[in-house]
Amino acid sequence: MQRIVFACLCAAVLAVLPACSSAGQGVAGASAASTGSTSADSATNESSSGSGSTSSDAAPPAETSGTESARPPQGGQGSLTVASLPIGANADGDGCLTISFEGAASEVPAGMTLVVTGIEFKPQVVQFGGSACPQETPVCRPGLVLTETGNDQCFASITMGGAAVGTSVQVQVKANVDCTGGQVAACTQFKEKIDSDEKSNGIATFEVPEPNQPETTPTDQSPSPSESAAVPSDSVTTSSS
Repeated sequence: MQRIVFACLCAAVLAVLPACSSAGQGVAGASAASTGSTSADSATNESSSGSGSTSSDAAPPAETSGTESARPPQGGQGSLTVASLPIGANADGDGCLTISFEGAASEVPAGMTLVVTGIEFKPQVVQFGGSACPQETPVCRPGLVLTETGNDQCFASITMGGAAVGTSVQVQVKANVDCTGGQVAACTQFKEKIDSDEKSNGIATFEVPEPNQPETTPTDQSPSPSESAAVPSDSVTTSSS
């Protein structure tokens, strides 16, 4: 009887052992798989971290310093603004203004032009208008172009706006230096010479003149006193003694 019971116990133990061994292998396999996944994730993270570190350590592009020189547009033409040209100004009694370009403004180099962009008066009661000098050219106005072979003077009719005779009026002419052929350096030198001449020349002024009186044409001419006093020869009588 005891042998039979012992044999049954042994059989039960042998039946249980394979199941336990299989479960242990499964647990070990899962653990190994988990460990491998963790290692792969860690390697991936290290790779990403390494690439990010390389990116952040890259040197930034070099920065340039200093003032950038003027460059001509694509058409090969550059433009420099001149605050005021060296000029002289005068107005006559009819209201005809003459502006004379002086210094560098009268010596425009070849391949460059001076383009007038504005003409200002102080006091502002003096303005363009009227017809005092319609036959004189070129006309002083924005858009007037001065060249190497151009005129050194321009003319314009002005109104005095009730300004008193003798009032000093300031005149300022602004312009652009336009260059062709990429002569940026030469244009810059020309502009600087204009600025220097303008400072040396001072502000151009003229005085409001006495208005000219309109000419009158007499229709009836009266005899002069000498003519009226003259006695005709045929009116003289002689008396005989």
